[in-house]
Amino acid sequence: MEFCAGLCDLDWEVRARRLSPEFWPWLYFRNPAGDAVAIIAFHGGRPVGRFERIPVRVTVDGKIETADLLEGLTLAPEFRKWSHLRRMLAMAFRDEPVEKPLFSFGFATAAATRLHSSLGQPVLGRVSVFSAALDGVRMWRGRGVPASVSALAGSLSGALIKWKAQPPGGQIEVRETGDFTSDLDELTSALTGPTAIGLRKDPAYLNWRYVQRPGASYRRLIARKDQQPAGMLVWCPEEVSGDGYILELAARNGDPVTLDALLDTAREQMRSARVGLVTASFPRAAAAAQALLRAGFVSWATRWKNMSLIVTPREHGRRTELSMTDWNYSLGDWLYH
Repeated sequence: MEFCAGLCDLDWEVRARRLSPEFWPWLYFRNPAGDAVAIIAFHGGRPVGRFERIPVRVTVDGKIETADLLEGLTLAPEFRKWSHLRRMLAMAFRDEPVEKPLFSFGFATAAATRLHSSLGQPVLGRVSVFSAALDGVRMWRGRGVPASVSALAGSLSGALIKWKAQPPGGQIEVRETGDFTSDLDELTSALTGPTAIGLRKDPAYLNWRYVQRPGASYRRLIARKDQQPAGMLVWCPEEVSGDGYILELAARNGDPVTLDALLDTAREQMRSARVGLVTASFPRAAAAAQALLRAGFVSWATRWKNMSLIVTPREHGRRTELSMTDWNYSLGDWLYH
């Protein structure tokens, strides 16, 4: 893929992310669920736009199916026209992979949501996003606020949205893991309820997503109770802003003691890493969201508060009526961080 460097330049120009050229072969060809459908727009040999359909395994009503994750809709600023964006979306759905997906879904900004709606793709609603401050001064300094103002703003932010430590409880052991081993398969299979829809996060997916991704820095925590896997948490820092992101947080049967223990360990790691603002996304009714609320997270202090979930049933698939209450999701599902 001789144009990988050009895709890195495009992503830096639009999203200010520093990606390795190896990121694109990882995203397109190393996914255990299959190869991606990638639409790349060129101008004079330079990549100026991209959009992908990434195959993922999902659990739907207790059955394992294949779906497409819509990801990465990007155009260079000088080519950013409504007609160009619509054309890229239309082209992405023109070619079907060998294993046809049951449906496509993705997480879209307010502007992209309007674009999907114009093509008749259902918008289920806004996703829930939660934030808390660990270091209010670092949070504002990472956003370019002068030091004199950051000190005052940081004190106010810390008082309003401070991540609070939870008292320890139960015999939960939390340790960092290098990779996700086969003994987690039963745990991850149990994390999506029998009537819910969500990504199947088995060890193959988790290792691809959080171990094999080039150039990323993830902290992977596993909780054990009586020596058996009881829960997991994955988080990552953002170098430029100093923010932190909780990408995965789950426990067997939604056990609050396990969730609190995972969050407490992650909190100490983030404090050591001088993280300012921490962000996560889970359905509001999910046990992970309730654990965040207990810890002092709030659902408004984020620039992603207008992200929406898009779901497109395919002609060859069941046209199941879907609603936001059917879905399990996390910030890691967006494949952005």
